Amino acid sequence: MTSCILPRGLIRVSGGDATRFLNGLCTRNMLNWSAGTTNCGKYAAFLNGPGRLMYESFIFRETESSYLLDCDVRVLSDFAMHLRQFRLKSAVAIEENREYSVLADWSGKELQGDFPAIKDERAQNWDMRRILIPRDKVESRTDAYEVLRLTHGIPEGPQEIPRGKAIPMEYNMDLMGASKHAVK
Repeated sequence: MTSCILPRGLIRVSGGDATRFLNGLCTRNMLNWSAGTTNCGKYAAFLNGPGRLMYESFIFRETESSYLLDCDVRVLSDFAMHLRQFRLKSAVAIEENREYSVLADWSGKELQGDFPAIKDERAQNWDMRRILIPRDKVESRTDAYEVLRLTHGIPEGPQEIPRGKAIPMEYNMDLMGASKHAVK
C-alpha cells in the first residue's frame, strides 16, 4: 500500500482578507506566496497567546483569496472556533469543508485527475504528498503511513502534541518548516 486516507478534516478560510488574516494567526509567512499561484501549500502551526501550540496544519491555497486548512479530525470544530474568535471585522468566511478528504501518497507516481497536491516537507528523504480528493473515496487503513511518519520522527495531532502545553521547538516545528524563518 502506497497511499491512504488520513483522519484529517478541512476548514476553508476565504474572502478578501484571508491571506492577511492567516498571516496574523499562523507561524508561516502567508504574504510571500507568488501572485497567481494555486494548488500549493505550506505546513504551519497556530499558537495561543503565550506561544504554546494549539493546532498544526497544512494550508492548501485554492485561489488568491481562499485556503483549505487540514487538521486532525478530532479537533476540527475546535480549530474552526479558534479561527472564528479572531475574525472580528476581517472580510473572511470560515467553514468546515466536506468536499474533500486528505490522501497521503508516497508512491512517487503521478495520480490520475486534477487534484490539489502539496509535497510534505517535514522530514528529509520523506517522499510524501498530501492530496485533496473527493470525499466519496473509500476509507483505508493508515498503519503504513503511521509507521513511516513515526520512523521519521514526525508528531501529528492532539494525541502526540498536547494542545496548549507544547512549545513548537519541543516538537521540531521549526525543522519541519512550520516557521516563518524555517531552518532547511
